[in-house]
Amino acid sequence: MIDCAHASNRDLLDLQITTLFLLDSEQRLLAINEPGTPLAPRFFLGRSADGHRWRVRYDLPAGVAHRLDQLCHAEPQRVPLADPPKQADTIRAVLAEDAPIVGEERGPAYWLPTVSFVPPQVVLLSEGHAALVQNTFPWLVAWLADAANGPVAAVIAQGSAVSVCFCSRITPHAAEAGIETLAAFRGNGYATAAAAGWAAAVQHSQRVALYSTSWQNHASQAVAKKLSAVLYGEDWSIT
Repeated sequence: MIDCAHASNRDLLDLQITTLFLLDSEQRLLAINEPGTPLAPRFFLGRSADGHRWRVRYDLPAGVAHRLDQLCHAEPQRVPLADPPKQADTIRAVLAEDAPIVGEERGPAYWLPTVSFVPPQVVLLSEGHAALVQNTFPWLVAWLADAANGPVAAVIAQGSAVSVCFCSRITPHAAEAGIETLAAFRGNGYATAAAAGWAAAVQHSQRVALYSTSWQNHASQAVAKKLSAVLYGEDWSIT
C-alpha cells in the first residue's frame, strides 16, 4: 500500500486516476471504473500544489488532445485549488469545438489517514445482512452478494441501515468512498461514522482510502474534515 504521508501529490493523483477510470495502453480514458463501465468523461484534470495530471478519452481527435495537452502544461501550480483553473475557459472552448459539453464536475480530493476508532453503531455488512438494507438501500442487496465490490459499512438505527459507506470505485491498491444517508437521519454524524468504518476496512485490506466530493457539497466536505482527511488535489472532469 502506498505511504500517502510521504507520497507526492502527483503520485496520489496518479493513484486516483487509476482508481476512478479504466485506461487503455496509451493511458487514455476508456470508461468509469464502476459496475456497467459507463463511458469516461472526455477530459480529466487533477490539480495539485506540486504538479498536475490529466487524461483525455480514447476517442478524442489527436489535434484536440494535443491542444489540451499544451493548455494543461501551461496551467499554473500553487493556485488555490478551490479557484477555477486558469485555462478553464480555453479548455472548455477547445472541447466545445469537438462536441457540445454536456457535463462538468469539479471538487476536492482527499486521502484518509489510518482510522483508529470505529463508532460502536457501525456494522460492516456482508451478504448475510440483506435484511438490514432491503427497506432503506435495496440496491445493496445484490451489491453485498459480490465480495469484489469491497467493504460496506453502515450505521444501524431502528433495525435498518440508515447511512452507508461503500466503494464507489475499487482496485487492488485503492478505493474511493461513496456515502448515502437517509434524509431523515442526516445531521447526526452518521455519515462520518459510516465512513470511518468503511475506511478502517479498506485500510485493513491494504488499500488506500480515497474521498472526493464537489466544491458545492459542504456537508461532504465537513465529513472529510471530521475524518482528518488530507487534501492532495482537485478533480475536474468534462464530458
